[in-house]
Amino acid sequence: MENVNELYSQILKLAETIPQPLKFLAVYILFKLFTTFVKKAVNGGAAKKNEAHKAAVKEVANKEEFDKYVADAAAADQVLVADFTATWCGPCQRIAPLYADMSLAFGDTVFLKVDTDKAQDVSKHCDIKCMPTFQFYKVMRCRLTR
Repeated sequence: MENVNELYSQILKLAETIPQPLKFLAVYILFKLFTTFVKKAVNGGAAKKNEAHKAAVKEVANKEEFDKYVADAAAADQVLVADFTATWCGPCQRIAPLYADMSLAFGDTVFLKVDTDKAQDVSKHCDIKCMPTFQFYKVMRCRLTR
């Protein structure tokens, strides 16, 4: 654990030296390297890719399916994140691996992927104008007391 803390502090020092326009990209790359190092350390040197990685993000085909996911998340008192994407969208494809990693990191949150070309009814219902668009859903329950 001491090596991990030392590596993390070195990454933070390195991030401070990066020019501002490149800082976001550089910090992202350093974060990915750090998480890869930690995964290898935890898994005994072998970072495992499995089917859970794919299963963590659920693909939505139509509005009925989308409404069911929203209702299920509300009933379970969970946060739902919807990624509106397209196969032809470059930024969408570049952020997809990070989105998938986040779905594994935040297992108590429901992560959806909505292809705007295939599920146009969902895109229209959610008023999607550009991609990638991320929408967060959380049903807040209030109890009135007297």
